[in-house]
Amino acid sequence: EENGIDHFHIIVDGRRLPVFPNQDLLEKRTTRQFRGTLFGSLLNLWLFDRRASAPDRGNHLAFALLQRDEDPHQRLWPLVMETCPLPLLQHWREPVMEVLTQHQMLTALPGTIGNVCAWRLALRVDVLEPTLGELIRESILTTDAQAQA
Repeated sequence: EENGIDHFHIIVDGRRLPVFPNQDLLEKRTTRQFRGTLFGSLLNLWLFDRRASAPDRGNHLAFALLQRDEDPHQRLWPLVMETCPLPLLQHWREPVMEVLTQHQMLTALPGTIGNVCAWRLALRVDVLEPTLGELIRESILTTDAQAQA
């Protein structure tokens, strides 16, 4: 529309991957490098899908990009706590992450680019609420962090 970029390519291991994003969902971050470089003034540009930077709390949906060697449960737990409309305690991480994985509410997206992998969190509150309620009644989830450790 304004003669800007409408697609780009990512090159990974010698393969070209064309990307045709929905421009309305793209967010842009730029930084200017030192002016006195051999090539003049340089500018770094990061384009990313807005959904990867903030959860959609209304639809209980979020995406995350992680390094492939990172522990997903540890890194994704803050995102789960931020996205979930139900109150969660910090020490409930392992049982809740197990429930999310078991019910396919937390899934690794297929394909990776380099050392980065993507995860999708799609909470189904109608399933999560009774499941967590059952874990509370069975004393698997408690208010006492020491009892759970």
